[in-house]
Amino acid sequence: MTRRAKEFFRDTALLWAYSLTYATVWAASAADTSQMPAGIDIGSRFAFPLVLAAWVTADARKRGRALCYDFDSFVFLAWPVVVPCYLFQTRGLRAFIALLCFGAIWLCATGFGYLIVWLL
Repeated sequence: MTRRAKEFFRDTALLWAYSLTYATVWAASAADTSQMPAGIDIGSRFAFPLVLAAWVTADARKRGRALCYDFDSFVFLAWPVVVPCYLFQTRGLRAFIALLCFGAIWLCATGFGYLIVWLL
C-alpha cells in the first residue's frame, strides 16, 4: 500500500468506523423488521456531521491550510454545501476523487449491512 493510501485510510478511519457501525445497527434493526431505535437514529444524525467536521479539520491541518475561526461548526451545520466546497477549493477537479472515495466507503458499509441482514 502506498504512503498516500495509508494516509487516506488513517484520516478516514473515523468515517469508516461510523459508516460500518451505522450499517451494522441498520442491519440489526432490519433483521427484526423493526425501525432503527429513535435514540440511535437521532445520534447518527449528529454523529455524521461531527465525523465530517473532524475529517475536514484533520485534512486542513495535514495540508497546512488555515481555516477560519469555528469552521468546524460551520461544517457541522452546513455539511452538504461546505464539504464539497472545501474539497474543490483544496483539490480542484481532484475533489471528484475524494467524493468518489466517500461514496465507495458508504457502498462498502451498505454492502456490509446487507451481508449482515442476509446472514441473520
